[in-house]
This record gives sequence, structure tokens and C-alpha cells, in this order.
Amino acid sequence: MEIDKQTIKALSAETRVSILKILNVNRRIAAGISKELGLAPSTVNEHLKTMKNAGLVIKNDTGHKWIYYEITEKGKSMITPKMPVNIILTLSLGIGLAMFGGAEFFAENMLYSGSMSVQSVMEKAPGISDMGTNAAAAAPAASWLPLVILGAGLVLVVYGFIKLRRK
Repeated sequence: MEIDKQTIKALSAETRVSILKILNVNRRIAAGISKELGLAPSTVNEHLKTMKNAGLVIKNDTGHKWIYYEITEKGKSMITPKMPVNIILTLSLGIGLAMFGGAEFFAENMLYSGSMSVQSVMEKAPGISDMGTNAAAAAPAASWLPLVILGAGLVLVVYGFIKLRRK
């Protein structure tokens, strides 16, 4: 997408950006835009003319009484991000949950599988020694939580990638 001097001029006014956002929802007549923004019709017409010259909007004469303005693909690309925020958040949250769940699962399995015994952990960490041997018995029951977190993270990552591919 080429951004020229006319495009920069057209996007330099906040009112024109507002008009593009309105037209991104659906096509409108100049009077409707004027009413929605609370501006004089002549002001809106001048803004639309500037944006039309920049190729951001097109004038669509339907052959009836009204002349509609529509946003072009160039106009849409100027106000719509390439990758929607919801996809970025979904992927970030999914990766974070998967990493956290995987780390917790790995830590629990390392602690209770035999590579590190509960006894050796209690000897190295004096604050844990008062927990007694009940910690070893309770550990396997809580091992499902990191797996659920890991699974939820992976589901979010897959969902995010599916949404990204459809975009």
C-alpha cells in the first residue's frame, strides 16, 4: 500500500479519520455523516472531497436522489489494523498459560517422580520441614491443575491460529 502526500493530508484531520470510521461500518450520504458528527454539510463535503482525491472514499451515484460515499480498500487499510487485537491477546494469553502450566507440571513431576525426593527438598529448605510427610501424599492429587492450565493455553493458541488463518 502506497502512502502519498494526498493520503497523509487526508488523514491529518481527526474529523476525516472519524468519517472513515463511520464509512467503515456502512455507506452513508453526506447529510447523514454531517448529522452524526454535528458538523455543517459544507464542512463534511469538503472533507469527503479531500478523501476522495486521496482514494480513501468513493462517491457512489446510485441514480436516485441520494449520493452515497463508501470507504475504499485503501481507506480500510488505513484505519483497520492488519492483525486484530483480539487475536494478539488470544495468542499471548494462550502461550502464557501453556508455558505456566507446562512449567508447573514439569516442576511437580520433577519433585515427585524421583529425580528429587521430598526428603531432599525438606533438607535443603528448612521452612518446608514442618510440612511433614503429608506433602508427598497430597502432591499427586493436585497434579491435574497444571495440566488443565496447559490444556487451556494450548486450546487458546490453536484458536488464535485458526482465527489468524481465516483473517
